[in-house]
Amino acid sequence: MEKAKQRIEHEQEKLGAGAYISLFLIVLFFSGFMKSFDNWLSFFDYTTLSGKFGVIGEVSSFQGSGGDGAKQGFLFAFSLIPGIMLAIGSVAVAEHFGAIKASQKLLTPLLEPLLGIPGSAGLAMITSLQSTDASAAMAKVLKDNGSLDENQATVFASWMYSSDAIITNFIGTGAALWALTNADGSPAIKISIMIPFVLQLILKFFGANIVRFYLKGKNKTDGNIRKNFIKTEAKKSETSKISKNDNAAIQQKKEKANPVTIFVDAAYKGVGIGFKSIIPNVVMAFVLIKALNVTGLMDVIGNVLSPLMGIFGLPGQAGAVLLASLLSMGGGVGVSGGLFAEGILTGAHIVILSPAIFLMGSLLQYAGRCLAVIGVKHQPFLFAISILNGLIAMLIMNIFV
Repeated sequence: MEKAKQRIEHEQEKLGAGAYISLFLIVLFFSGFMKSFDNWLSFFDYTTLSGKFGVIGEVSSFQGSGGDGAKQGFLFAFSLIPGIMLAIGSVAVAEHFGAIKASQKLLTPLLEPLLGIPGSAGLAMITSLQSTDASAAMAKVLKDNGSLDENQATVFASWMYSSDAIITNFIGTGAALWALTNADGSPAIKISIMIPFVLQLILKFFGANIVRFYLKGKNKTDGNIRKNFIKTEAKKSETSKISKNDNAAIQQKKEKANPVTIFVDAAYKGVGIGFKSIIPNVVMAFVLIKALNVTGLMDVIGNVLSPLMGIFGLPGQAGAVLLASLLSMGGGVGVSGGLFAEGILTGAHIVILSPAIFLMGSLLQYAGRCLAVIGVKHQPFLFAISILNGLIAMLIMNIFV
């Protein structure tokens, strides 16, 4: 918690043009725009640099064809790790040059009109794009010191809860879906990854504003709750002191870092995510799919959920993806990948599902890691808003397929 206080006080610094340029470049890199060039410019594109596997027989993959169960799940998940390493490494380099702080600077003035929360929550919001636990701790500090009142904390928690840590989870884990290829080696997904990414951000604000106006109506009779900013000298001395030696060490470490080592270190973290999260979740998903197929329950799920999933242009079995997502975003990615490998889902189906996997993903887990840490009320309502965000996202994504 002390680290969260220090981060709130000390990560405010002047930004040069390089920070905004790096923000523009990382957005461009993931946008898919550069891929449209048929010359050397296409190098600056995520899917281009992700590349593809060579051909074994008639399949452009080292996995072979016709596999299933845990063994096929392991190979499938292993094939996703290079894309994850590239995505996380690229974001880390952009962050080093100030892209995240530039987005914070641009976003902070918008918080009051967009969400009704003060700009002091800007850093916690940007942190929430990358880390659930760090942002939850920072939000709790803001609530405890009076920078956020109860309603504002609940609105902010709602924003966090749906598709939390979107850069880490969607750009890191979800990017693996954009590495899927058809049997001929062509990309299974044709649209830019930035479309569902931006849609998720929009729906995060949409859902949080539903909560905002709900709370405003609920508390109408109580009047407006005043913001209570506690800025005594004691508070300042408690949260603001980082020694000169600490600052010098941080600056020295920053000076020693370079884009190559930053990328390699972040890519190494991507390996950890791959082996600690992606592979176990995908193997679990493939085993689950195998069990559902053997027992005939997959057909039952397909038949039962077919009318509902049909509204979104999806087969009934796609409901298994959403059910798995509630427990784990990685599980949702794994089940969708497994159903793609089975030929049940196409690239277009995965495009429709992709934002929903994360908007309603890991809600049970994040109820403890996010909502409980901040200490907000109305948790079932926030859960329902996240589900609503996911359903709306699937309707909208139908426009792009």
